[in-house]
Amino acid sequence: MLAYAKGYFLEVIEVKAPSEELKIVLARCGQVLGTVVDHVTGDPVAGAVVDVFLQQRVSPVPETPDGVAYPVIKREQFETSWLATLGRFIPKVLGPRIYGLPYEGTETLRLRTDANGHFVIGPLGNKVQLEFVITHSRYKWIDFDTLKGDQEGGQTPNRTVVEPGETVEREFRMRKGEFVSGQVVDDLRKGIADVSVMVQSIYATYKHWWYRHKYRTSRTDRNGNFRVEGLAVGAQQIQLVHPSFGKKYETAEAGTDNLVI
Repeated sequence: MLAYAKGYFLEVIEVKAPSEELKIVLARCGQVLGTVVDHVTGDPVAGAVVDVFLQQRVSPVPETPDGVAYPVIKREQFETSWLATLGRFIPKVLGPRIYGLPYEGTETLRLRTDANGHFVIGPLGNKVQLEFVITHSRYKWIDFDTLKGDQEGGQTPNRTVVEPGETVEREFRMRKGEFVSGQVVDDLRKGIADVSVMVQSIYATYKHWWYRHKYRTSRTDRNGNFRVEGLAVGAQQIQLVHPSFGKKYETAEAGTDNLVI
């Protein structure tokens, strides 16, 4: 059973047996005001896709034994959030009805930044923690909750929790990604137009988890030229698809320019 009223956060109750007395307590809702900016210039990043995951709350273990690369997390101190178990029901049903967001076939509440790099998400409450994945064609995917100062590579997530009635303001600083550019040609060195180009980091398991299932994509122009941006460093797998040759795979280092395939 799900209860909701305007100005309050959703409450999901597991009803195990019929009851004549069911008391539902709703907490005042909060919201997140987000701003997405370029890490170097501080300029707003417009048109970024913001995916919001509602997750079960967990707590990082404060002390990590020496030699343990990935600290353990525990959830015993938090009650089970049934809302966090609803999966695709959240964006498909609650997204349009509660959050005013159209369903785009994802498991997330999906927003986009405006011309000033801003977005607003609510109603929110402390029964869940939030993970933000922000995507833009020219910027890298970054885990914003595991940064250590000005460096990437933090290991213990510290997700956002919005307390009742609270407005949380967060700034997300995007880092420009690397690129791969080049030309797809036939055996006569003539460019092939309309080739689908998909690029993925070969070492995806060491990058943001979003890389494990997503590609950066492009399509060749009439001269066979392409450019794919927003890549992580290191080796990249390039998948080319076109009716004239089916599929072809190449590898290149991020930052490669004028690659001829």
